[in-house]
Amino acid sequence: MNQKEKHMKYRKIALPKKMNFDNHIDAPFSEAFKKGDFRNDIYFTVNPFFIAGVYIKYILIYCWPALLLSGVMFGIHLLSIAVLGDEYTAPTAGIQLLLIVYSICLFFTWRRISDHMAYYNITMLVSKFDINQKYLTKIYRSANIEADKEAAVMDHYRKKFNKLSLFPSMKELALEEQLYQKHSNSKHASNREFAELRRSRLDLDSKREEHLAAKEIADWKQEQYGGKNEYDVMVAKYQWRTVPAIKEIIAEVSAT
Repeated sequence: MNQKEKHMKYRKIALPKKMNFDNHIDAPFSEAFKKGDFRNDIYFTVNPFFIAGVYIKYILIYCWPALLLSGVMFGIHLLSIAVLGDEYTAPTAGIQLLLIVYSICLFFTWRRISDHMAYYNITMLVSKFDINQKYLTKIYRSANIEADKEAAVMDHYRKKFNKLSLFPSMKELALEEQLYQKHSNSKHASNREFAELRRSRLDLDSKREEHLAAKEIADWKQEQYGGKNEYDVMVAKYQWRTVPAIKEIIAEVSAT
């Protein structure tokens, strides 16, 4: 199979039952946007307590067989000690069985958590897919970028989301495609518009523009403030997680 199309054949990724999680969003600068102090209403993330709740929920849901087996085996262990005394030795097979059950439960736990986290992450990115281009425009239009409060906030969120936006994993791209296919023919106009926003994130030309903007910002920062090149640092840190098509873009941009 073509490496560039592997995400098209990816397994179906599990989605949360409640796909609207507006109540679990942290948007500390929403008032600044409403007052007109900020022009972009894109500064928001998923509440960390909500994420912690997701982990706890699925650990309990998928690991209960292992936890139950642990309780039963511990009860048998105590009973055996009480009845047999010093003659009792814990069977190795029981410990091995417990390890196998825990491994199976943790595998399905992590897969479900990973699926849902991929959904939360890419949903956060829908409005931020061109944040590097927006920030680059702000640099060139601002007379004093250091005094621009929104520029500092945008740069913070830009760096926070570049790992996911510039270096999407196979699973994230697969989920983007699956959600696009699901909503592109929806009866609701809002769903179709949202699907097109996802399509714009999948488009390789859009990715190339974002990488070029990120590289230009990094070069500008290095020229202004010195130090390591921000883009090169990101590439070294996150290139491993992305797909061959994006790696080709990275190689092309890094050579400019």
